[in-house]
Order: sequence, then structure tokens, then C-alpha cells
Amino acid sequence: MSKERDYVVTEQQLCDVIVPKETKTYKPVPYCDLIRFTKEGAEEIGLTLVNTMYRATANRQVATARYDFTYGTDHEMGLSIAWQNSYNKQVSLKFAIGAHVFVCANGACFGDIGSFKKKHTGEIQKITPEMIKEYLSTATTVYENMVSQKDKMKSIPVNDRQRCIIVGELYFFSDVLKETQVAIIKKEFKKATFNYNSPDTLWELYNIITFSLKEVHPADYLETHGKVHEYFVRTFNLDEDKTSIIYSEKP
Repeated sequence: MSKERDYVVTEQQLCDVIVPKETKTYKPVPYCDLIRFTKEGAEEIGLTLVNTMYRATANRQVATARYDFTYGTDHEMGLSIAWQNSYNKQVSLKFAIGAHVFVCANGACFGDIGSFKKKHTGEIQKITPEMIKEYLSTATTVYENMVSQKDKMKSIPVNDRQRCIIVGELYFFSDVLKETQVAIIKKEFKKATFNYNSPDTLWELYNIITFSLKEVHPADYLETHGKVHEYFVRTFNLDEDKTSIIYSEKP
């Protein structure tokens, strides 16, 4: 995986990146098209956009986008949609539906990783707009499931020893968290940046961990969020009827 520095970029900066030439085996999907398809698809199903965030590698060959919407009646979480794309064939095109936590602007959780993932080949340029619209139609189901998972996490007490075990498993055994994230989590353990209104629970720990993911490389952003969410769902039986989440795949 590239070690290039990543940083926040604007919509226009992504649209200004030169799109690679199409070949018989490679069909690039322009960032600007993805931005338009996502916004139009969200508007068609009545979503109100309240925040956007774009991040990219230094050369902007890999980019991720997150869109936060006013949605639902839960007072702690709103709906989020994210995508990942590349111009260097490093990652395939992926979409994810999840939620953002109101109290923490950087906090996001994605419980639907892998349902929409396409290689840059074949008819991807033609089918992407309609597939995005169809995918967004599942937003209600995904969001309601994540609210249910959140409520379950708030009911599970977690002490200091258990917090260390969970973080240790994600770091040592699952290799999901890196040293950067562990350092942030350790600092948050001593004094959390935000009050999640659920002290000493699995929900508080989940938020601290997802907060630490703000520094994750754009190429790993969705996959890392997905693996963290999958770990919590699987380990604590938050959703017995969940479908399998697919992770990385070479484009």
C-alpha cells in the first residue's frame, strides 16, 4: 500500500485531476461523475445533505468521499454515504452506507461494506449511475440496523481491562489498528475529546476507536471502518442476521 501523505481536498480539486486514458482492460470512473451521481441519487430519495468530506493521497490518485445527511429520528446518529475510487488501479470502486455520530464530527461507522464494489473494467462506466441509485435505495434498512446495533452497544458495560483486550485484539491479532490509531485511543482513554453520553460502555469504546480512524490512509479508509464494525458485530452478536462483509479486492 502506498505511503503517500493524504490530506483533505475540495470537490473542485478532485474534479480537476486528469482522468487516466481508457484502455481495453481499464475503464476509469471520474471523481466528478461519482460526486454528481451520489448527490443526484441522494436527492432523488429525499436526503438532505449537511456535510461533505473529501480526502485523497498527495497525488490524488486515490480518493475517498463522505456525505452526511439529515435522516431518521435518532437523536445521536444521522445517515452517511461514502465512496472510494482510484485512478492508479490501486483500489476498486466501492460504496458504503453507514452513519455519522452527531457529537463527533469525525466519527463515522459503516456497516455495509462490499455490497457495491466494482473493478474498473467492462461496463462499469455505463452501469455505475443506475447501480448507485439502486444501492442508495437500501439506505433505510442499513441505517435502522445500525441504530439498533448502537442501542445494543450502549447496553453492554465495558471496564478498563476489557477495553484493553478489545483494542489489543484489533491491533495484535486482527491487524486492523496501527500504531497511530493505538496512540490516539490511549490518549482518548485518559481524556476523551467528546462526551458520548454512555460512559464505560461498548458504544463509548466503539466511538473512541472510530474517532482514531480519522488518520487512516484514503486507500484503507472504508476497509478499516468495515473491519472494525465487523469485529464489534461478530464479537458481541450485535446482529445475528447480518450478511457477510467483503473486504479488499484488487481492482
